[in-house]
Amino acid sequence: MLGMDNKAAITTSWSKFRSYANIHQGDIYAFCFKVTANRCLALA
Repeated sequence: MLGMDNKAAITTSWSKFRSYANIHQGDIYAFCFKVTANRCLALA
């Protein structure tokens, strides 16, 4: 789940989510994630 630096990356569907959530460059957000049964990250 985590890279060598203990950070996770959003690699799929980010552009769709960003558009849906109206997120723009320079915006600052905090997200809460959970680990699913198949060891994927999901928004909590």
